[in-house]
Formats: sequence, C-alpha cells, structure tokens
Amino acid sequence: MSENEKKPAENAKEIESLLADFNRQKQKQTDDFGEIEAPAATENKAEEKKSSSKSNAPKIRAEKLKNKKRILIIAAAAIGVIAVIAGIIGGVSCSKSAYLKPYQKQYPDVNFPEGIREEYCEQYAKQTSTLGYIKIPDCNYESYVFSNSKTYPVLDSKCSSRELGFNTVVYLNNPGVELEAAYSTAEAYLKSTQSIEFSTLFKDYTFNVVGAFYTNSLPQDDAGYVFPYNLTVCPVGGDFDNYTDRLYHRFLYNTDYGITSGDKLLTIAMKSDFMPNFRFVVVGVLDGSAQVTAKPNEKVHYPQIWYDENNQQNPYRFAEQWYPTIQSPQSEKTSQQGPKDFTQF
Repeated sequence: MSENEKKPAENAKEIESLLADFNRQKQKQTDDFGEIEAPAATENKAEEKKSSSKSNAPKIRAEKLKNKKRILIIAAAAIGVIAVIAGIIGGVSCSKSAYLKPYQKQYPDVNFPEGIREEYCEQYAKQTSTLGYIKIPDCNYESYVFSNSKTYPVLDSKCSSRELGFNTVVYLNNPGVELEAAYSTAEAYLKSTQSIEFSTLFKDYTFNVVGAFYTNSLPQDDAGYVFPYNLTVCPVGGDFDNYTDRLYHRFLYNTDYGITSGDKLLTIAMKSDFMPNFRFVVVGVLDGSAQVTAKPNEKVHYPQIWYDENNQQNPYRFAEQWYPTIQSPQSEKTSQQGPKDFTQF
C-alpha cells in the first residue's frame, strides 16, 4: 500500500477516536451535573413563575381583606368601649343633675348655675341674686346671702360666689341682730359657740370666730384713713404681717390664735351705734378650733374720732396709714390699695 493510501485511513481512525472521547466527556458531564437546559427552557420557567404569581393573587387579596377586617373589628370594639364609658359618664352626669329637671320645667326662664344644690333651687328661681346662706347661732340669726347691694346680707362684690378666697366678706344691715352682744367682749365671746356657718350654692363651710373690733367707714373720722378690714385678697409679701399686726391691735380681746396666710377668713361687718358711721366687725377662720382663753385688749386701736370724743390722746397717732399691695387673681400685676377700696359699706 502506497503512502497516499495509508493517510486517509489513519485520519478516519483519529476522527473516530476524537468522537468517542467527546461522547465520554459528555456522558461524564451529564452524570455529574445533569442535563443542561437550553435558554428557551429558562424563559419557560420565568413564564411559569409569572403564571404562578398570577394564580396566587386571589389568595394574597383574600389575606389582605382578612387583615383589614381584623383591624376594623378591633377599631369597632375600641369605639364600642369608648361609647360605653361615655354612656356611663353621661348617665352618671344626668343622674346627678336629674333633680334640676322639675325646676327647669317649672321655671323655664331661669338659668340655674351648674352644680347648684337642690335645697337652693326654689329660692334661686324666686331670687336669682341668691348666692348662699349664713347662720350665726350665737345671735339666733340666719338668712340667705345675696349679690344685690339693696338686699342684706350681701356678699362683697370682690368675693367669689363659688369658691372661698382669702377673705369672704359679708355685710349685715338687719335691725335686731345681736352680733355685738355675742362677740364684743371677752366674757361674751368665751360663752359663745364661736361658730358661724356659711354656705355657697355649692358647699357648706364652718368658721370659728377669733376676734372682733370697731372701725370707721368715713376717712375723715380717722385723719383720712380707713383700716382695710374688708380686704378680700391675701396681701403680697410683708404686707400680710402688716395686715395681721394691725388687726390684732384692733381686736377687743386677744385669743391664742395666730392667723396665717394659708387660712381662709370670714369677715362679717355690721352697722353699729357704737359711734356714728362705725362698723362692728367679726373675723372667723375656716375649720378653726374653739378658743378657750380670751383676755381684754388693754390698748385697743380705735379710729381717731373715738379718742377725740373721749378726750384721750391717741397712742397710735403716729402709726403709718398703711394700705396693702395685692396681686390680681387674673395676672401677676400688683396694685396699691387706698381709702376708696374700703369705703363701699
């Protein structure tokens, strides 16, 4: 066989060997990693995933609706609880004010104050200037208290008719009330109950008398001065000590009680025959205790006219004509008081 004839046969064997080697490698790849998918198969899988997502959409929507229902149920339950609580509060409120309905029906033109007690409804409907009630057992006196200055007893216009301030001032002008007989001497004072009851339309209070004195109502009767006995607002700073010091010097007798800035006072002033245009003033302290000692004040500070009428020298003639500085309840502003602030009664 010639050289040219041998060459094609060798080439055919080599190709056959290469093909066999390729097939072995392909089989090994398949055995190790599995069949390799064509790109078209990958696209099909993406389509399947998309299709699967579409098929799950109704389930997702159903789950969302279920969650929304849960939220709505919880919200409705919360609203229900709030409504029940509001209903209970409203019911209690209505039950508390139910007593007013018959009076509101009987007196449709009357605006009853919120919180007014039932025992005052009839009186208030007849006289809307009614602010409360006062009872002084030691002189057998009791009466409604009014806001109208023409009807006595009357509450000072600077006093609150709902809550107690520093000093609640009530003016009497009723003939026959033996206020002076009950409290003008140490002996009478110690025999008294020392108790005065005062009520607003909303609450009852009990005061214990701690002192009494006489004062002028006209400035000319005391060298242009009027002691601020009807001060309603607690004085600022050191003025409180000035107030109480002057008060003690005017008291007709001395007890063991010391007034503090935390006390709530009741002052009752009444026209007196002691001297023309004079007032007899009684001072009580809220929830104070009865005093067991009371000694006559040997150096009572009277207005100047008393010394003139009795031919005596006034030991207090050089005393400062003091007036308090007070702070406005509505702001931090302070103001200096004067005679015109204490001569209204």
